[in-house]
Amino acid sequence: MVLVSHSGVIRIKNMCNQHRLITNLERTEISDAYFAIFGRALTIATRFDTGCRTLGILVGIKNAPEILESEKVLKKFANRITKQKLWDHINNLTTKGAEPWDTLNKARIARNEVAHEITLGIDGQIDAITEKILKERIDRLYNLCLLLAEGDILVEGLASELTDEELPTIDFLKKYPERIAKWVTEI
Repeated sequence: MVLVSHSGVIRIKNMCNQHRLITNLERTEISDAYFAIFGRALTIATRFDTGCRTLGILVGIKNAPEILESEKVLKKFANRITKQKLWDHINNLTTKGAEPWDTLNKARIARNEVAHEITLGIDGQIDAITEKILKERIDRLYNLCLLLAEGDILVEGLASELTDEELPTIDFLKKYPERIAKWVTEI
């Protein structure tokens, strides 16, 4: 592909005059394994995102219990909260610069990388990508999952304080990030 400029307009022209749609949809053991890894990573990223949204609803109800007096008001509130961006949830939950904010923000950045960047260039024939590139991506994914799991622990801890639910043991929580990262990245 090359960029071609005509009167200031940039167009991308395919040098081979072929379309860029995925043509090889053959599933192999390798492609299934790697796409499963990316799918599990998306699951963890989505879990963190959903946890922040849910925590936002819990905090809102705790701060304004009258929200529960009307189903219409509750739906309106929940709808507003769920439409907010993850950045907004984190800023509403804690003060910028505080330790909880740091952990949540690192997890947010990790979530964004998992959701929007980690698979760039891996579209279609995963078997054709070098082992080195795949290893680099999986190593990066491992570290992103550690950050997401740390954020997940914090979200769960804050939610448990609001709901008076017990958290798992300290031993479980210490091992959680590593367990999640291994679960995501093991083939």
